[in-house]
Amino acid sequence: MALELPYTAFSNTTVTVYNLSTRDAYGAPTWATGVSYDARVVESQHMVTDPSGQEVVATHRIWILSTKTTHSNITVESSVNISGDSTATRRKIVNIERPPDRSGLHHTVLELGSG
Repeated sequence: MALELPYTAFSNTTVTVYNLSTRDAYGAPTWATGVSYDARVVESQHMVTDPSGQEVVATHRIWILSTKTTHSNITVESSVNISGDSTATRRKIVNIERPPDRSGLHHTVLELGSG
């Protein structure tokens, strides 16, 4: 599905998402190769409910406006690097929304935590 111009015009940032591959014996994550997306990133402190039902502070809201089907594989165990961040900076996803349109998955909204 092609995205409409009004949506793509706001995708002015590149984000790279790293899905969790495995965990070592100590529980430290090993990440799969990152996948880059054009996205809209807004820095905004706001409360969200994480998957465990706890209210947490989110620091960023990201809209991934992509026709790549790989963004449907993003989970709260994935991590995100925003263009301009140090390559070592991986931000934690605390909430994910996937609003559909009449053709199916339109975009993915990621809420990133402060830690």
